[in-house]
Amino acid sequence: MKNLTQTLFYASAILLAFACKKNDPFIQQLPSVRDTTVLVLPSVTTVYYSDWVTIASAPHGPDGSGSGGSGSGSGSGSPASLQSFSILASAINQNILDYGVVLAYAKLAGETVVRSLATTNVTSGYVYIWDFNISLGKIQFTETTTNPAGILPISAKNEFRYVVVPANKHVRLSKPLKDMTYEEICDMFNIPK
Repeated sequence: MKNLTQTLFYASAILLAFACKKNDPFIQQLPSVRDTTVLVLPSVTTVYYSDWVTIASAPHGPDGSGSGGSGSGSGSGSPASLQSFSILASAINQNILDYGVVLAYAKLAGETVVRSLATTNVTSGYVYIWDFNISLGKIQFTETTTNPAGILPISAKNEFRYVVVPANKHVRLSKPLKDMTYEEICDMFNIPK
């Protein structure tokens, strides 16, 4: 019995010695430093952006151009409550529609600030809303109003631009792309302002 106890003791000691090995390949090593990176931008994918365009500089044609303005009211003879124009944009493909991000910006007539769309302004007590819609190969800029007298055609002094960020452009941010300013987006993706 004494031999059996001694044998079990030595066998247990040997097992414990091998089980407590520090460099066991099956034990996962955890990093000791917390990753506090705010931004990671691999340069694998291209971010697309347009030039600044106006309704006057956007005739039918290649990318960055589009169709002229159109307006609509609520019936025959009623004032238009919506004005819009479209720009062809081949970068807006099905993958972008499903997984990517499209950002749009406007420099409105008489202003020096670049606004992210959708945005509003108030003129003579009436609200004007600037927005954009995307579809396959096209972006449409729109202006709507609460003014019962209607809306004038979009001014040729208003300038518009869009930025297309593919889904595989991995970005880790402290805030979403849509909440960033125009300057932050330009700096992040090296887009000329």
